Amino acid sequence: MPKYFDFKVAGCFLYFTSKCVVEAMHVHANHDRKLRETGAAKFFVKGNGDTIVQKQFSTGH
Repeated sequence: MPKYFDFKVAGCFLYFTSKCVVEAMHVHANHDRKLRETGAAKFFVKGNGDTIVQKQFSTGH
């Protein structure tokens, strides 16, 4: 089950799966509370703490 913050960080809700065995550690950011990948940004966290944006927001505009 995804874990998420109840509050916004930099205007977004952040959520992650603590035991993902398919992908490296990553965080999703979305403008609403819906826990879905559609419309979310996805950040992979490297071992040294750096992040890589794998997918950016799609606003549909």
